Amino acid sequence: MGYGTPFEVPPGLRARTPFSPPVDPDGYGIWIAAPETVEFDPAGRADRVGNFAYVPISLSYHLENALLERAGVDGMTVVATSTSTGRVYSAKLEEDDPAEPPSEEPNPNPPMKGMQLELESIEGYYTFNLLHFLELPPTSDRYRLHVTLETFQSNVIEVAMARQGS
Repeated sequence: MGYGTPFEVPPGLRARTPFSPPVDPDGYGIWIAAPETVEFDPAGRADRVGNFAYVPISLSYHLENALLERAGVDGMTVVATSTSTGRVYSAKLEEDDPAEPPSEEPNPNPPMKGMQLELESIEGYYTFNLLHFLELPPTSDRYRLHVTLETFQSNVIEVAMARQGS
């Protein structure tokens, strides 16, 4: 898809974009990327749910299938720490869309069990609006961000939130 900036990527997209961090094919991990600065209008509404800004976080992961079966992307936690106040904000990346109802027919290919499952890995991508999950105040500040899932922690990035015109 032809996205020119991270702000053009729709939040909730679960596909690789030009802004997705590279994945290490030889190792497991979580990687994140974001614009260095996000300008906002504190009275504005940047998305359909009323957040004052769109802070696009591009997440890439390469993890064991067993871990993702157990915890899933929804089990990941995003953490933001204000560099000016030290206040820490955190939340699970849980989807707010209702799950699809179970099908009436059983799955003809049930998931594999045991050791074979643990040897398989999955590479995935997710773009989300940081403000969809964290209630950051509409003030200018810098935040250190990372994402965790059980024993895995992503790289740490910094994002500056700046009021438009300041």
